[in-house]
Amino acid sequence: MFTLIVIGFAFVGVGAVLVLVGHPIGIFDVMIEAVGYTIARLVLPLVSFGRVHVQPLSSAQKNFNVLGYRSDGTGHIEIECTVAGFIGFLIFLIGFFTLGLLIQAFI
Repeated sequence: MFTLIVIGFAFVGVGAVLVLVGHPIGIFDVMIEAVGYTIARLVLPLVSFGRVHVQPLSSAQKNFNVLGYRSDGTGHIEIECTVAGFIGFLIFLIGFFTLGLLIQAFI
């Protein structure tokens, strides 16, 4: 199980470094945009009781703050697509490793 955790963190670390230095790899981008965005779009409104929403992919609005958030007058918070993808991917990784630990505990 320890090997699975190390491989997962190594994958995420290498992908993050490559993205930061300007050499994005295709699979990491797909994971962030597809899996992360979808999970964030489903989980964040549930966890926040409807106060946090994710920006639709088709939206052309760009007036977010530096952290990728903005709020409207009604108290709702909207998160930018890219930031939501990273949040969702982090939720995915935590769930994946938690599931792995639970499976390991029962074997």
